[in-house]
Amino acid sequence: MTDRAAGTVIGSGDLARKRGPWEVSYQLRHAYWGQGLGSEAVSLICVWFFAYTSEDLLVAVTQTANVRSQRLLKRVGAVQVEPVEEYGLRQECFEFHRSVAAAPDRSRPAR
Repeated sequence: MTDRAAGTVIGSGDLARKRGPWEVSYQLRHAYWGQGLGSEAVSLICVWFFAYTSEDLLVAVTQTANVRSQRLLKRVGAVQVEPVEEYGLRQECFEFHRSVAAAPDRSRPAR
């Protein structure tokens, strides 16, 4: 993500297979927190992921101390599941599931 007016990279995100299922990760510069940008980015990544893959599960992992990220994930529809220990720390795990009702119509070209 880029702040075009300032010409500054404000954050990033990616999709990768790190521990089995696909995982979404995101980072946002502190100056841009609280503006809904992280929620918008994660939502758009999820929409794209389920529209253009046949996968039924997308996960996100965040540190237990990162309460803001946990709230963001819940707000955009992730379900919290059992925590794991990773990198010597407890990590909170979240899952996004393909919703049959919200499945996009793939017969129309993407805009």
